[in-house]
Amino acid sequence: MNYFGEYFATHADDTCAIGCWNEIADSAITVDAEVSYFLNDSITLSAGANNLFDQEAQKLPEESYGVLGAQYYESGPFDYNGGFYYVKATYNF
Repeated sequence: MNYFGEYFATHADDTCAIGCWNEIADSAITVDAEVSYFLNDSITLSAGANNLFDQEAQKLPEESYGVLGAQYYESGPFDYNGGFYYVKATYNF
């Protein structure tokens, strides 16, 4: 589990002299997990996820979409693309 406390959210395209779209973003928790099965001494099969429950990043106010051309702040501690899921095979020789 990863806990991210409140943070100062800003967007690079906010050219307003006083930072019109800046705000203090809410805290959030993300969960990463991986399970592995050891097929034999050489091969391991795994499946996992980063941000398992697809915690969404802080969104910009709707009135800024046309000005900034985005929905999410760029300065968040986790990615605005949401969860990342994978499977992998590892061979050790």
